[in-house]
Amino acid sequence: MSGAAMDKDAIALAKLGYNQSFSRALGAFENFAASFSTIAFTVGLPQLFGYAMLTGGPLAAWINWIIVGCLALSTSLCLAEICSAMPTAGSIYFWSAKLGGDKHGPFLAWLTAWWNFFGWVVTSPAVQQGGTLMVVSALKIANPDVNIQPYHQFLLTTAGLLYGTLLNVSNEHVLKWFYRISSVLVLVLYLLFMIWVPAKAPAFQSREFLTTFINNTGFSDSYTWMIGLLFPAWTFYGYDASAHVAEETTNASRTAARGMWGAVAMSFFFSFPLLIVLIFCVQNIDDIIAYQYPVPIASLLVHVRASHETWVHVVLPFPRQNLGDRGAIAVLTVMFIVTTNCTAACMMSGSRIAYAISRDDVLPGSRIFHHVGANKLPNRAVIMMTVLGVLVSLPILGSSVAFQALASTATVAIDTSYAIPIFGRIFIAGESFKKGEWNLGAAGKPLGTLVITWISILFVCLCLPQLYPVDANNLNYCPALIGAITLISIFSWVLSGRNWYKGPQRLVTVEEAEALEREFAEKHESVGVEKA
Repeated sequence: MSGAAMDKDAIALAKLGYNQSFSRALGAFENFAASFSTIAFTVGLPQLFGYAMLTGGPLAAWINWIIVGCLALSTSLCLAEICSAMPTAGSIYFWSAKLGGDKHGPFLAWLTAWWNFFGWVVTSPAVQQGGTLMVVSALKIANPDVNIQPYHQFLLTTAGLLYGTLLNVSNEHVLKWFYRISSVLVLVLYLLFMIWVPAKAPAFQSREFLTTFINNTGFSDSYTWMIGLLFPAWTFYGYDASAHVAEETTNASRTAARGMWGAVAMSFFFSFPLLIVLIFCVQNIDDIIAYQYPVPIASLLVHVRASHETWVHVVLPFPRQNLGDRGAIAVLTVMFIVTTNCTAACMMSGSRIAYAISRDDVLPGSRIFHHVGANKLPNRAVIMMTVLGVLVSLPILGSSVAFQALASTATVAIDTSYAIPIFGRIFIAGESFKKGEWNLGAAGKPLGTLVITWISILFVCLCLPQLYPVDANNLNYCPALIGAITLISIFSWVLSGRNWYKGPQRLVTVEEAEALEREFAEKHESVGVEKA
């Protein structure tokens, strides 16, 4: 990207009130890959495949996937429009402040900051705990008598978080290649599922299996359908990652916006066929529903044993050995690698929002965490996310139900933070909203209204109990965790924030931004004269 484009990005950021602290080393693909690696549908979908079969079976799984996928794409389009106008690392939080106006903006920004920050704090250990459960499943396949202790899982989860830490405190060049490789690995795993698994399947389910509804929750069918929304919702969020690296991306006004919705669109496009293939390859639905392994997709992989020629063998020259135990372990290993990369990508988003809200003094200890190291990365914010991630991972070890509760919490917190700036864009800012280079035109308002309605419904559904009868072992702790962070944000606002916080600080004055723009224009005008 030319120096002129990078200067334009710095001027645009200065107009929003901030200096250029990061190096703009990321291009269009890396920005897209930031969200694509965070969504990581090839692990998000398998992680809760067993939950989907339990809460509605194949019918609810694929219908909910289409519904949530379309609505997630709609949400990403609405956020992309706002991102194009205001491409900053604070993204969701910053937008809420500006679109909420002088009266409501500070409080909405404060609330959004805490919700989005908390969502990313929870997401990283939740994702890595999912990876840990994959390793435990692989070990149980290799040796059914293996005794995995909770501290083993804690150490493995912590190791994954430390891997993410090392990547995120390296340098922009390493991160650039990480995004590229991580995205490729997502697609490698996709090919394993789409080609290798059906190639080894001894039989496929009939078309009627797609219309099978399974309810093993103890609740009514309609209730079960609602809580089944967690399955696709867990995958289709986190696309604000492209916005969080906007200050590190060239031509951010266009690139970050396209990265957001492009990652969702591609994930949706590829993930639906994957879901259908996995449903047709199910050999023993009872083992999957019974959670024979911590990650039920392991049961599907183990039972895929080719005993006759399938359609894939006709097209591709695959040997007809069983997938079985060794193949299942191999696929679970690749899933663990992709999951750990997803954790690192989530830590990137979390560290950027932590840095951004510390830049505006929202977090306790902001002076410590508002720091960019010599490597042009927010190293202290990364370390904070690691420490918090390790602490969050402690109570969920060894429990698939706890993992699902944490998944609900992360999804609710981040998705709800998405709704706040969209609400401000439509109902507060209205026509005063200045659109960026990429916008939705007249479709912005009706689409935004649909998204707000959808997120409100999702909020309620994901806070509901997931199994009946409800007891301490299967309680959905999502409402308690969401309530806790909401109370913390509101009480901190009432007791302190409302007295001094007026929204994002201007570290660059309007006059300084205008002077920078004039200097840029004069420089390129003189260059044009010289060329003439």
